[in-house]
This record gives sequence, structure tokens and C-alpha cells, in this order.
Amino acid sequence: VSTQSTGKISQISDVVCYLDVFERSPTLPGTLNISSHLLCFANQDVNFQIQHRLIYSVLQDGTKCTVSCKNFQHLTFILPEKDECVMLVESLQLLSSVSDVRLFLPFYLKSRRDSEASEYDERSELAWLEFPPTGWTISQNSDFHITEWYSEVLTLPTGWEDVLLRLAECRVEGRVPRPSYLYRHPLKGQCMVATAGGLIEKGLRYKINEVKYRELDSRFMEHIRALTASATLVTGVQFKDRLMTREYPGWDYMRVCIPGQEDLESYIGEMRVRQSWLAGNKKWLDVVWDVLVNVNTLIHAITERGHSLLLETYPHLLTSLLQTCLESRYRTIYGLTQALLHKDWLDSGYKFKEVCSEFLLFLHCLRQLTLWFPTAFEYTEHLLLELHTSCHASRFGDFLGANPRERVELHVSRDTMSLWDGILLQIECRDIYFNPSYRPYSRTLKPRIESPETVAWWPDLFLISRDMDEWKVLKTRKRYSMYEKLKCSDHR
Repeated sequence: VSTQSTGKISQISDVVCYLDVFERSPTLPGTLNISSHLLCFANQDVNFQIQHRLIYSVLQDGTKCTVSCKNFQHLTFILPEKDECVMLVESLQLLSSVSDVRLFLPFYLKSRRDSEASEYDERSELAWLEFPPTGWTISQNSDFHITEWYSEVLTLPTGWEDVLLRLAECRVEGRVPRPSYLYRHPLKGQCMVATAGGLIEKGLRYKINEVKYRELDSRFMEHIRALTASATLVTGVQFKDRLMTREYPGWDYMRVCIPGQEDLESYIGEMRVRQSWLAGNKKWLDVVWDVLVNVNTLIHAITERGHSLLLETYPHLLTSLLQTCLESRYRTIYGLTQALLHKDWLDSGYKFKEVCSEFLLFLHCLRQLTLWFPTAFEYTEHLLLELHTSCHASRFGDFLGANPRERVELHVSRDTMSLWDGILLQIECRDIYFNPSYRPYSRTLKPRIESPETVAWWPDLFLISRDMDEWKVLKTRKRYSMYEKLKCSDHR
């Protein structure tokens, strides 16, 4: 796909650009270029570009074109002619809707690797974690015959490989219980953090209630429970009848109070609109608080009570935050961008292609932890911002494809550059990503959950204008007076 083939427009001169939605402080007139993958603006003072895939919406009003991006960036262009504005909007709408992954920018740039030394090696990571745990076996999900939502290396309970396909039939996307982290409790031995897909509903009942699945599932859960001293099944509040439909002897139960994916998407939608962005941010900060409270509870269950955890709700989010708090390795740049990102998000079937709200919530929680523990993390919030933009549109191939199987079929590791390689190549950005105050801290991090007010705003991501005068004007509006308490250290 190229701009020339759309028959619209590829270059416009004498364009004025506003870098925030309030349309204050315009740039000097410059030139706007539209290529196959990038929207570029340049004048004597400003030079920037965004990928078409990053565009969320494009609106036209006369000669004004407003571009809203998935990473909450807002751009407004004032064009000389209305006809040029119409052609620009049509071009951007067409180019931002390309669905063929092979036409995305990472494949256009190709791979610049000199060797495969920096490629993520799942077996090496499992060896570092001292996997497999007792009673488990590292097996092969060859040709993704069990599920396409897990990687080809799969840790399974010993002796259950032959019946695992039947168990996968009653789990969402076939994601059977899979250990992700092993905590060595001083008194109770190994404590696992495992994840699993939720149960598939069939009519008003869960598919697991069918006789042919119920007995098998009960024996499977009993087997897992026997491998550890104590175990807790973690579900969400949306599963109101879950505990009544399944009772596993010896298991404790915990319900995580975090809003569902639809609610998260609704809050993000509010934050994209000027009239409701502050209200949306208030709701979002409440969710961040809820997550950190629940993480603190799960940390206590592991470190104090010696319980293993099976996470069925928000498995990617909760297991990643747990490991970040429990293990100093995952607070480094490598631990985040290579080990944690691949092991618990990409290779565990998170759908970056469809929705990124859970990943955004994870990044915001990490940012909050870096504020509470400023010397415990090797990276800064600039790396978190880079990850947020990259999950929507990036030069790197890590986030391409809907699941591990699709990434293998697309030969992503061969034909594109990885995020880790990109960080190494961006020598000028290393100082931005690296925290100069970093000191390795091996002890467990426990979130400070004294009050919701301790959760801070993330201005570099969510504020549609960083002008303090505009911020004060918004705060004086009566409809936002209840959010006065949201003042945080970033704005003092």
C-alpha cells in the first residue's frame, strides 16, 4: 500500500500544527508528508513523525484536521485549502486501517540483527527459574496442537500430557494451568504462581459441569494441589457463581476486585475526549489503586502464608506485577523487555492485536512502583512510554500477530527487529531509559496502599496538555471540583 496508489495526497505545504488539543502555541508553517507508513511534519523548529497504525481517529472541520492517537497524543493541522484537508483525512483513514500484517513498518525495515545472540530464549529463562517445579515436566506444544495461545515450550503436570487436550476444551482459548514463577518459601518449600484461561460457558452453565469434564478437572486440580503445601484459586468478581459450581478440596478461594475489560476500555475512551478526560483519569486511577491493593494481598498469600496461586482473572497483569515485586531480575531493562514481556505476555497469548488496556494498566502500575521505590528499578518511565507506544505501532516486530502461532507463521523473529535490539541500537536513548539512581534491591517490594491518594497521575502519558495554566483552568471548573485531591507530586 502506498499513498500514491490511494489517489489522494502525499505532500502539503504551509501547514500549521498544534501539538495539543487546546490549540495553543502553534508551530511555524511547515510541510506535511504522507508516506506508506508515516505521517511526517517538519519546519525549521519541529520535526516529528507518527505511524499510521498509531492513529485512533481523524476528524475534519473546514481546513482543520484533528488526529487522535492510540497513545493519547493529539495533533491538529490547519491546512491552506479545504480540499487538501478532505484528501488528507481520507488518506489517513485508509492508511491507518490496513490490516495485512506483512505491510506493517517492521517488515518494511527488515531485521538489522548481526546475530541471534540477543533473541529471547524461553528454555534459558525457564532454566534460570529452576523449572520445571517438582511434579511438572517441560514438554512441547508442537505445531501448537494443544493451543495456539501458548508458546511451543510448555510446562505441564507430569503424567497428564495425554489428557491435556480434553482439559483444554473447557478453558478459554485452551489455556490450561501453566506455572510462570516459582517462589521458594523458607518453611513450605515451592510456591507456584500459575495462570489459566477462564472456564468456557455453555448456555447458563459452565462446560466443565458436563460429566465427562467434571471428574477429569477435579482430579487434575487435586493433582496440582498435591504438589504444593497450600493453594489458592484466584478468580474475578464477574464470576458470581464460579465458587458454587466448583469446589476443590484443599483449595482456598480469592476474588480479585478489578473492573472488567469493557469497563477499562470505557475509561480509556473517556480519556481520549477533552470534555471527559479528567473524569476518565479519576476512574482509571481508582483501578490502578484496586490492582495494587490486590497485588499486595497476593504477595502476602505467597510470602507469609506460603500459598501457591492459580490466577484465572487478569493472569498477565497480576502474574507480571507479582514477579516484579518478588524478583529483582524483573526490575531491570532486560528483565522487563525480554523475560517478563515475552514469558508472561507474548508467549502466554495476550491479544495485543485486539486490545491493550490490561497492558496499559500494567505499565501504569509499574510507573507507580517506580515512584514508591525510585532506586529499585533499572529503567525509567521513558521506557514504559516507549512500550506503550510500541504495543500499538512500533518499528519492532515483538507485538505483531495475535498469538504465538501467528508470530511463528509470520517469521517475526527472522524478518523484523526486536524491541531489545532496538534499545541496544538507540545509543542516544540509553541514558533516557536507564535510571542513574538504580541500586539492585533483592528484597520483596510491597505496594504502599495506605490511601488511594498515593496513586499518582501520569502526566507524560495521559495529560492532553502539559501547560500548567490550562491544568489550573480545568481544575477550577465546578464539575471537576471533586477531583481536587488528585494533585500529586508531579504537579507540586
